[in-house]
Amino acid sequence: MGPTLIPEGKANLVIINDGVDEDIRNNLKKYFKYIIYTCPNYDINTYLANHVDMSIHPVEKNTIIVAPNVYTYYKRLENYGIKVIKGITSLKSQYPYDISYNCLDVGDYYLHNCKYTDINISEYYLKKGVNCIHIKQGYTKCSVLIVDDSHFVTSDKKIAKQLIKIGKNVLLINQGFIELMGMNYGMIGGCGGNYSPNDILLTGSLSNHPDCNRIIKFITDAGVNVHYLSHKPISDIGSIYCFKVHE
Repeated sequence: MGPTLIPEGKANLVIINDGVDEDIRNNLKKYFKYIIYTCPNYDINTYLANHVDMSIHPVEKNTIIVAPNVYTYYKRLENYGIKVIKGITSLKSQYPYDISYNCLDVGDYYLHNCKYTDINISEYYLKKGVNCIHIKQGYTKCSVLIVDDSHFVTSDKKIAKQLIKIGKNVLLINQGFIELMGMNYGMIGGCGGNYSPNDILLTGSLSNHPDCNRIIKFITDAGVNVHYLSHKPISDIGSIYCFKVHE
């Protein structure tokens, strides 16, 4: 059982931040038949309102749990064969009351600050027999780039330690050097998504990141290809969620 965010085969539907620029919008058309842009979640910080990973959490390959105030908007995904479940928790702008859907699923476990996980998410995982590894960092999904079932990239030392403890391969990188509008810096997990089991999409170039070569080598050594959606520096847009849906 691998991470739910890795589609089986090449994805054909993407959910992505509505604020992305024209370069990314145009390049998305090369990969996806269906492009779903976010609606803002006005319950949280304006700069994070369109971040997919703040309002949506996939608990299966094609099943998502979403924050209640954006449920009606994302319900349309059921037209594509994605089951949409309404979450219980209404988010608030102040941390940690905005983190309830920002869990990291790694397949055999999920990592999150369990005190604030939406109850529908925690109960769903409980029924699946997937246990939570408690992490103080609430922005768990934002913090980690999923490469494949066993390879992960993060700048968070505590998350890295927990992932290593359960047998995962982790590349620990420098904090910062990632753009996030309105914030000091973004996080690597918010910069990409899994297009297929062997392909990752990144929002931009890693060339300005001090760990550029290490990141690319780590990903390619895992047998995964890197695709860039723009030539601009990498930016945190709140993750790219890719799904393989029926045509």
